[in-house]
Amino acid sequence: MDQLQEQHVHGADCGCGTHHHPHEHSADCGCQEYTGGIQGLSDEEAKLLRLIGQFGSLPLARFVLTSTKDDSLHMSALEPAAIEHENESIETVKQRGEVLLSLEDKGLITLDYDIPISGYEYEGYQASAIFSTLQSAAQEAASKPGFLFDTAAIDRGSMALTDMGDMLLS
Repeated sequence: MDQLQEQHVHGADCGCGTHHHPHEHSADCGCQEYTGGIQGLSDEEAKLLRLIGQFGSLPLARFVLTSTKDDSLHMSALEPAAIEHENESIETVKQRGEVLLSLEDKGLITLDYDIPISGYEYEGYQASAIFSTLQSAAQEAASKPGFLFDTAAIDRGSMALTDMGDMLLS
């Protein structure tokens, strides 16, 4: 996992928020706290959980469309996006995203688009075929009258284990 596995050294001031991604569970949060063991996860869930646990946190992105005409317009085109290599298909990234959402719903990881990994440039995301396609679509839309979403952008974030995810791997 080239883009996902770039090592990140954590310190008190690293800014990535590992184990500081609070996700409070309430009766109406929509999440279910996972009470099973790692053997209760799918192979893909277990693989990703172990990978996140190995590195502490990994890069994550959300591909968005914005508007040069109205700063308040911000629409998600693909989230979560965790890319392994630049030519990866959108189907593969969407499937990985579904696994990540499942892990988040179980309370084992957090997906934070406002906490980028300090020192990580997200170059693979910007150079990806998926982002290039989104940029082309935005440029084409910009030429049409009345279409507001004319710019592609990337929200840079991170994924990390919750305390429950950490305990499951221990």
